[in-house]
Amino acid sequence: MKKKFHSSLLFIFSFFIFTPSTYAYNVVCVGSPCLDILLSVDEQTLRKIAPEKGGSRPVDYSTFSNIIRYSKSKPKVSLGGSAINVIRALAHLGQECAFVGKVGSDEAPTIFRDLTKLNIDALLLKSSLPTTRVCCLVTPDGQRTMRVYLGASTEALDINDIRFDCLERTSLVHLEGYLLYIKDGEFVRKVMKKAKEKKVKVSFDCASFEVVARYKEIIMNLLHDGLIDIIFANEDEVQILTNLNPIRACRELQKICEIAVATAGKKGCWVGSQGEVIHQPAFPARVVDTTGAGDFFEAGFLHGYLSGKDLATCARYGATLGKSIVEVFGTRLSSQQWQEIKKVVP
Repeated sequence: MKKKFHSSLLFIFSFFIFTPSTYAYNVVCVGSPCLDILLSVDEQTLRKIAPEKGGSRPVDYSTFSNIIRYSKSKPKVSLGGSAINVIRALAHLGQECAFVGKVGSDEAPTIFRDLTKLNIDALLLKSSLPTTRVCCLVTPDGQRTMRVYLGASTEALDINDIRFDCLERTSLVHLEGYLLYIKDGEFVRKVMKKAKEKKVKVSFDCASFEVVARYKEIIMNLLHDGLIDIIFANEDEVQILTNLNPIRACRELQKICEIAVATAGKKGCWVGSQGEVIHQPAFPARVVDTTGAGDFFEAGFLHGYLSGKDLATCARYGATLGKSIVEVFGTRLSSQQWQEIKKVVP
């Protein structure tokens, strides 16, 4: 069992000192923690704020603040971010987890406490800028359109910020696609190479269609260079990446990585591996908010993978968590909801 940094005396924002022999993580996630600000808006309001529905675009702080004011909606604020959502869900499912990211000094104690309550080792670094903020504009159909104030994430993580001792006995490193904005993919490549040197599996989430459109060539190079073992992309992302539909895309991508996963909302998901493609239908859901749907799917899938389940079971676990999160507003499930999930996702 790994030693935990749960004492307030060990709340440190800089390099962490690891004892490799005492650390064993199932998953280390690397990403940008953020404050999710959820706003319910109608279609007309959304068109004025964000003419192109869906996806995620960076904005300056003034624009970000104006969006919140213009929405005339009471915001719901919670800790979020793609990798944060994944690691929190994995911790709820019992995986041993750590998270690496950079946060603003004002929000750092709150974020540290939030993660350590779930027994996640919060390997955080402090920024002089505020923690990244994401405004999730949710329309009545449950779809979300995101506008991002990058904040602390613009003080980019550097490869020297990460003590790779924590990977000595780690099963998997999971990276979010938004990290490609750091030095145009150079940081992501270095982290992946370090992980591969230590024989650690790497999973990668494509993040958004805007990220894929900008970094398509870099993502494909990472795949061809054998640095990604598991790639996750939704229907829009995989179309931009491969110019193919999810089924054909999985068929092609599994030739250059161990597992390719393409999600398509109500149509379910496709998983390609070792020359085969399987389909997992989506479970019927009363959609309230799709924020975090992909992240929770990934957590369910990776939980199955790390538990040694076959790919059909991994996909079913992913679909189960994806269904659960779209039925609530935001990215938090109650203790009772987690208890129900763990009856079917052991």
